[in-house]
Amino acid sequence: MAAQFDTKFPLEIINAGFYRGGTSSLALALDQLGFGPVWHLITNSEELTARGSKWWVENDVPHKLNTGIHVNFDEWLHLIQCKSITDFPIVFYWDKIFAQYPHAKVIVSMREFDKWSKSYTNALSHIDSTAFKLAGKSDPFSALSIKTWNFTHRGDGFS
Repeated sequence: MAAQFDTKFPLEIINAGFYRGGTSSLALALDQLGFGPVWHLITNSEELTARGSKWWVENDVPHKLNTGIHVNFDEWLHLIQCKSITDFPIVFYWDKIFAQYPHAKVIVSMREFDKWSKSYTNALSHIDSTAFKLAGKSDPFSALSIKTWNFTHRGDGFS
């Protein structure tokens, strides 16, 4: 049986938008508005990023989620103590997290594709391969897969 946690930081907001699409600004705004702390790889402290990312890797979360195995996010949320989550790897698994926390509000930040792609390509040169390992994908952000994702997910009410 999975451990149950009485966390003082219930999950309130999930951002389902791709990073490089305003997630840093959103994280800072959410924090200012009282919805922090916010999980965001860039605005987190190095310690929080290391602790939270380690849980994803050690528990093989991407593999489990990508193969249909349920993951209980209570332990992770207790570990990171964040009211809001955004950025990487949330963008790939927000729906799984939302299924466990249906009371959370979902924000979808969007950016014009060509501007996003240019920004992403620039940022990609600075990303360690550890980020891909954390997502459980070899290159989950290729322009083709992102554009395909963008068009195939329009029927979910977020167009």
